[in-house]
Amino acid sequence: MKTFKKLAGIIAVITIIGLIFLSCEEEADSLGNTSFGKTLKLSGQVNVVKDENIPVSEPEKYVNSIINPKYEKFKDTLNVIDIRSGTTGEIKAGILNFRMETPADDLLDPIDPYLNQLTNQGFKEAKANKEGVYCYIIPFLNVSGSEYKTLIRANQSGKFEIKNFNFSGTLNMDEISYIYVTDSVKITLTGDENQLGDMTIKTKNGNLSLQNGWNTIKISSSGSSSGSIIDAINKLDEIMSNPEIIMKGGLGKSTATVSVSTDDAGTKWILK
Repeated sequence: MKTFKKLAGIIAVITIIGLIFLSCEEEADSLGNTSFGKTLKLSGQVNVVKDENIPVSEPEKYVNSIINPKYEKFKDTLNVIDIRSGTTGEIKAGILNFRMETPADDLLDPIDPYLNQLTNQGFKEAKANKEGVYCYIIPFLNVSGSEYKTLIRANQSGKFEIKNFNFSGTLNMDEISYIYVTDSVKITLTGDENQLGDMTIKTKNGNLSLQNGWNTIKISSSGSSSGSIIDAINKLDEIMSNPEIIMKGGLGKSTATVSVSTDDAGTKWILK
């Protein structure tokens, strides 16, 4: 029984590894926009994760239901808001309708902190081709009056297997943000490779051509992890007292690859 409880705990921890890595069975809808001009218009069917009620005693199915979730259409009505600007919208009968004009001047920030954020995610360099550009970023919308807290545009798929007391897992994630820029600008990303314990993190070279106005930015991540279930169970107490070990590949060898683009292909609206 104690071993089973530890196994249940380690399954949850392994799932966290997958989420750190930053195309489910349903086809994802796409807004098809890389730039919107001066008015950001967001719409489309909103989805929620389908509760499959899989018990922890079925570890492969349980973890797969988390890292490779199935979605179903949301059918109710909710209010959404971009907290910082106070701009509101609604989900009506499951369909999103959100509109935001040009952000007020006092909401705009220099683009340099955003470039620094990209380098902190593992890129060697993120450089704009001009100075004096300001921006405003919406990574998600807040939801009120519901069990759900946020509305994001994203997608996730993965696979987890246990065989001969070893585990292996993969996870792919796409996450969308919307950015307003005061001038057209090109951001050049220089990829890098870093080692964090047993985890290898790779970022890819890329270019983001942002037009004056609202634009789409997609961060795509793919990761894999493998190791011994027995070793993971033996390290469970250490992991629970020092979660940083997860970030250092403490449950086995891990790799993660990150790239950035300006499209929303393969993503959908998801309530969290």
